[in-house]
Amino acid sequence: METPGFFRGMSYSMDFYYPNSLMTFEWVGRKTEMTASGVSSAGDFTRDYRFKMNSWNFGLGRKMKKKPGAKGNYWGMDFNMIILKNYTRVYRTGDQIPDYEQIDKWDLSLGIAPFIQHVGTRFTTKVYYQLSYLKNDYWDANRVINSNTWSSDPYEKLKGNSKSLGICVKYNLVKN
Repeated sequence: METPGFFRGMSYSMDFYYPNSLMTFEWVGRKTEMTASGVSSAGDFTRDYRFKMNSWNFGLGRKMKKKPGAKGNYWGMDFNMIILKNYTRVYRTGDQIPDYEQIDKWDLSLGIAPFIQHVGTRFTTKVYYQLSYLKNDYWDANRVINSNTWSSDPYEKLKGNSKSLGICVKYNLVKN
């Protein structure tokens, strides 16, 4: 199964604008899905894997050019609490597809995300690069997904940091 590459999702945020600065509170929900198929003596099977990476963010930003009003370009930093969850399902290819089952409870990481944000009249666009500080443990996910080979995998290789480059387009409920 390939490694996760593209995440999709939604965000909800509340931005507060001050003269030449902003403060933002945000929830971002992202997920990615991967599929692998194989043949065994019992038939053709498919395994789906879903990885969710949700975060609560608190950000501070500064206006690039000091002009009156909220509209303009900002640069800043988000401080993130990242919650990771792993899900999987296995089914005979062609049969009814079951619901995902959660592999482990959840894992927590802390991170930062430098950003550039453009605030317009009705739309706000934010480009960010999120980095996590803590290495997350994927041992349970590996044990479930690789049920025949998991015991020979080195534990240190089952830990990893999450990094993501993202773009978020927001619709402003209140006109700037």
